[in-house]
Amino acid sequence: MCGLRFGSLEEQLESLTSHEPFQQVLWKLRRASALIPGLNTWIHDVKGSYDVTLRQIRRSVNESEIAMEQVWRAIKDHGKELTKVLDSIRNFTVTLQQQLTDIFLKEDHSQRVSSILGFAIIIPITLVILSILGLTAISVSWAFYTSRDRHDGRQSRRGAVSAVAASILATAGYSAMLVGALLCIMSAVCFVAAFLGMFVCTGLFEDSELRLFQAIPNMEYVINIGSVKVRHTLYDTFYKCKNGYTFFESLKGSQIMAEKEFRNVGHINFAFQISEISRFA
Repeated sequence: MCGLRFGSLEEQLESLTSHEPFQQVLWKLRRASALIPGLNTWIHDVKGSYDVTLRQIRRSVNESEIAMEQVWRAIKDHGKELTKVLDSIRNFTVTLQQQLTDIFLKEDHSQRVSSILGFAIIIPITLVILSILGLTAISVSWAFYTSRDRHDGRQSRRGAVSAVAASILATAGYSAMLVGALLCIMSAVCFVAAFLGMFVCTGLFEDSELRLFQAIPNMEYVINIGSVKVRHTLYDTFYKCKNGYTFFESLKGSQIMAEKEFRNVGHINFAFQISEISRFA
């Protein structure tokens, strides 16, 4: 239609074609009328490319929404697993704290320690007295020695005082060895009791190194997330929480969230979408 209009315009202006300015105008009009069909084709092509690109964008947005829903469901599932692990750790900690407290409250170890302290004073004093008596008896027997030749062992004879003194010294020696063995056992028990007492009195997290958790068995929890196994230990989790790590790092959140896998999948999806859009464009 634009061509017909320009054609009728050309007929109306035939009387003016003898003038040079009008010839230039006519030439420009013919050139413009020749470009109009190509311009219409280009507009249709641009519109088609726009429609294709818009469809690709909408499809990409829909796929992204679906992927986000899947990620959100995975996060919820992982959150449930984390809740179970934290509940197990909390229950174990409460049970351990209660058991250690019951050891001191129900068994009444303070009264027993007081009674043991009495024996710790009486027994050494008794051993000292026995040793003094034995040495005194030996000194007395030596002063009243009845043999003619003091250096002749065949002619020497022991009296009743020497025999009693020897028995007293032997009794003191064997008693000292027995008491020493008992004291070693008591010292070991006191060290263990002192360690438990320090734990109960200072609390679980007062020690920055958490040495109590190094002493107890290293409890381990394993979470299976697809093909990935995430391992948690009681000591590592509490140590990181105590020493300034974030809660996400303490529970190995990057492994639980499969950060690298999600990132790689996202890069692949976006690269594919961009290639598709550029191909249709």
